[in-house]
Amino acid sequence: MGKLDGWVRWACRIAAWLGALVMGAPILRHVATGSRAYLGFFEDDFFYYATVADRFVQTGRLTYDGVHLTNGFHPLWMIFVAGARWLTGGVGPSFAILVTALGVIAVLATFELGARLLVALGVRPLVAWSSAAILTGPLNHLAQMGMETTLTVLCLTGLLLALARTESPSLGRSALLGFLSSLAILARIDVIICVAALVLGWLFLDRRPLRARVATALGFSLGGVLVPLYVSANLFFFGKLLPLSGAAKQIVTRPGFNVEFLVDALNPLLFGYKLGPLCVLGAACLVSRAAPPRARWVAVVAFVYPVAYYVTYAALSPWIYFRWYAFAVFPAVLLSYGLLAELAARWLSRPALHVGLGVVLALAVLRVPVVAARNALDRAYRFTKADNSLVAMAEELAQRMRGLPGTYAMGDKAGIAVFLLDHPVVQLEGLMADAKMLEHIRAQDRLEPVLREYGVSYLIVSISDTDVGRSDGCYDVVHPNPDEAGARAAKMTGHLCRPPIIEFDTPAGGHPWSRFPKLRTYVFDVRPAG
Repeated sequence: MGKLDGWVRWACRIAAWLGALVMGAPILRHVATGSRAYLGFFEDDFFYYATVADRFVQTGRLTYDGVHLTNGFHPLWMIFVAGARWLTGGVGPSFAILVTALGVIAVLATFELGARLLVALGVRPLVAWSSAAILTGPLNHLAQMGMETTLTVLCLTGLLLALARTESPSLGRSALLGFLSSLAILARIDVIICVAALVLGWLFLDRRPLRARVATALGFSLGGVLVPLYVSANLFFFGKLLPLSGAAKQIVTRPGFNVEFLVDALNPLLFGYKLGPLCVLGAACLVSRAAPPRARWVAVVAFVYPVAYYVTYAALSPWIYFRWYAFAVFPAVLLSYGLLAELAARWLSRPALHVGLGVVLALAVLRVPVVAARNALDRAYRFTKADNSLVAMAEELAQRMRGLPGTYAMGDKAGIAVFLLDHPVVQLEGLMADAKMLEHIRAQDRLEPVLREYGVSYLIVSISDTDVGRSDGCYDVVHPNPDEAGARAAKMTGHLCRPPIIEFDTPAGGHPWSRFPKLRTYVFDVRPAG
């Protein structure tokens, strides 16, 4: 690497590190001032992880409601979250700070591996390090959600790099690739689509004697033993191959194709970055002759995977698109940045034009810490609990439900709310419940007997923008929420004729970038009369 490349590498590293560290810093100010507004930085679904991790450290059991075992999570991120809970001794501010720090570390590690991946694909170092630094812009937004997807992007990038660098693997090297593949899958189960395509193509391109290829496959299988162990545990304890959250989202009343999900998933605008057209252009630039065949196959799979994943999801599930599902497109975005800039560098033969390209890359890299600082200041000094209506609702709900002992039940929006409540809560969407709950949903059972079976005393219903249905003077309650689960999803329906004991509204978030709607929340006493 020349002297200029060395300077570029460190300049990009400083920009990426500053951007990630600054983006994670606002939580420190909120904690220092005693504000719990930082809870609103995380996605509601993160608190599913936090609640299970808290109960696991306390009781040694993977349970959401304190009674029923569940596997409704991706295991690798749960290990990290449970580790953070154990190290901090609770789920308070220090726990949230450590989880935020894990996200920052994942972004920085992805940056380091991403630059090396581009170099392995034949991209010159100056372009590779600049492109990886630019990627940290949207990746910083993903990391702040507290979801498993930041870790998934890191594992995927590491696996792609390892495969791009491997030509004639030894038994040990094959075992390492198998282990990295298993980590990527355990980070998020959907990644198995990408890993399968990578490995099959990788083995197909192997032109060594059969004996060597068999040894490679054996080493890979031994290294990837974590996946069959995980699947076996799922089958033994839950009778399902997938996490129950994944299985719950595939319970439908009729076949169909989720066009709305696919349109949202392929939306070109994400966190202010127009990624869709960028990936198309990047895929068209996959013409580097410097990269070996296996490395080019790695790039092809990185571009194909998001489409394959989103189409598969749309075919299997009627549920809506959630922002963190954007994880699948990040490797393709990284390659798009690198391949487009590399192609431009090859076309621009005049020195002045090379300087122009360098200036464009430098400005794009400089934008990363600048935008991060702007967002961080905004979050640190302008963001309040009221800007995330889920946090505001959860705090009011917890205050109103003090002195009401018993088991609660809740479907949608049961993340932060359950995290702040002092009582066990049965999750009625099946996402964090047991296999028996999934069977009730599949059979579309009446809600009232299901609540009695689980010993529920109070049912919590919180809905966005609309009101709960009513007929004959009674309240019609549906779980899962049709607004998120879709029209084809199987649902349990209740007809509650006792008025709610608690009813209140929560205004929509008022922050300019807040996307949290107005909420109406009800609490029903569902204990047998008398």
